[in-house]
Amino acid sequence: MQNNMPKRALSLTLAAALIVSVCSGCSKKSDDAPEATEKPRQAVYKLTDAAVTKDETVFINISPGGEVKKVNVTDRLHTDMPQVRIEDKTDLKNVADVKTFIEPVIKGDKMYWDMDSTDLYYNGVSEKEPPMSVSVKYYLDGEEISPDKLSGKSGEVKMTVTVTNKLTKSVKLGGKSYSMQCPMLFLGGMIMPEETFSEVTTDNGVILGDGAHKLVCFMGVPGMSKSLGLDSIGLSALGNALGRSSYTVTCKAKDFALGNMMFVAVPFSSIRALGFSDVSVSVDGMKDMLSDLENLMNSFASLDINGMIQVLYGNAEQIETLINAVGDASKLYEENKALIDMLNKYITDGNLDALERVLNDLEKIDTDSIGQLANYKPFKNLVNLISKLDKNLGNLVQFTQDYLKIAPIFEDINNDLKNAEIKNAIDNLPQTIKKLRSLVDVLRQSEDLLKQTSKVFNSKSIKKIMDFANSIETNESLNKLTKAQAQHLAERLQAWLDFGESYSIFTQRTSNQTSSVVFVYKAEAI
Repeated sequence: MQNNMPKRALSLTLAAALIVSVCSGCSKKSDDAPEATEKPRQAVYKLTDAAVTKDETVFINISPGGEVKKVNVTDRLHTDMPQVRIEDKTDLKNVADVKTFIEPVIKGDKMYWDMDSTDLYYNGVSEKEPPMSVSVKYYLDGEEISPDKLSGKSGEVKMTVTVTNKLTKSVKLGGKSYSMQCPMLFLGGMIMPEETFSEVTTDNGVILGDGAHKLVCFMGVPGMSKSLGLDSIGLSALGNALGRSSYTVTCKAKDFALGNMMFVAVPFSSIRALGFSDVSVSVDGMKDMLSDLENLMNSFASLDINGMIQVLYGNAEQIETLINAVGDASKLYEENKALIDMLNKYITDGNLDALERVLNDLEKIDTDSIGQLANYKPFKNLVNLISKLDKNLGNLVQFTQDYLKIAPIFEDINNDLKNAEIKNAIDNLPQTIKKLRSLVDVLRQSEDLLKQTSKVFNSKSIKKIMDFANSIETNESLNKLTKAQAQHLAERLQAWLDFGESYSIFTQRTSNQTSSVVFVYKAEAI
């Protein structure tokens, strides 16, 4: 199974951890009567049955202890064609287009958006309970203490983060029922200033430092051990390493004060890098899957999530633009993959050298004289033209020989150009170039942002991360299983992954929509 997780994991973590800034407006009171304002008017387009992508981000504001205060949802709708009406479905309240604040057309349990461009963003408030809950307990010198009373205190501090995956279902395998929790990758972190915190430790995570702050990051797949029954077959170590539901941070504090803790939950259906649909119900497939899961978690471990949040917290709009640009670039690559592959096949050093020789040969030929010979009228010029031909004859022979060497390449290219995908890519080149120019503009505007982000990585941090990642030995543990145990685990793994694939939306979607969802939790500062 090929593994290209790091780049894709970076894109996914950026998308999950960076959309944390929510804009709020304010209004001024006036003694004068307000002028009547006309509501925005939206053009009306023809309804399309084309496929629509719905990417959903759920923002959960929680107390320092984990109590849910508010759930805001932002949805991005994408269609390949602009100026169309699309069908949508949601259970959000106070739904409005983020940019224009235009409300959708409601008909029964469906709503319709008239899209001026290929992308539309809207948000709303949800009254539903998120599928994953977070609870944080605080201890001072061994005694539990409420976060408000901990503020300003000094001493030995312990913080325990407990995650509960509430999205469960019963699965029957071999005549028995098993309770499974929907697989979600959970990431959490906090920034701890060194002037306030010292001797910081954490289990199942990594601690990075920049000389002024300790950056604590931890991750896992809560409910994995129970869903797969790892403890019952002697794989508790694997369950503890990958499937932790509880994380502890200890430290010495002086005048305790802590900023926002951030948590991200990503359903497996939203992690495209793993390709769950390719995992077969087999022992080898199971080993590959668990190995890929390790690699994915290692990729996440290599990201300083808190550093990113701090760098990018005030740039939510730019981040959104950058993330969408990355997605558009990926889509452009897929649309033009056949053409790119064809060009890669022919643009080789050998072919370029051969073509250069042909062009050099052509430059040596006096083409004007050759043309005159073909169209001469006065007989008296014949001798003069023949003398010119004699001078070019050697060059013509060399040109012919070199051209015949590369002629088969042109023939192959001509055959490849008959491919429908390549023809379509060539026909769409003007639009592709226009999109590429737009993407380049976005990248230029984001240059400073990207430079800042790159500063959160260094060789020492990477070494710490790799030491942590290498402590997990999946295959060695799996090889100790009996054949029956391995087969049963493979079946449970497949059922678990199928459950994960089925969950890709928090609100609602229509039948012609594909979707993804990410949950971002932000705890109040203490």
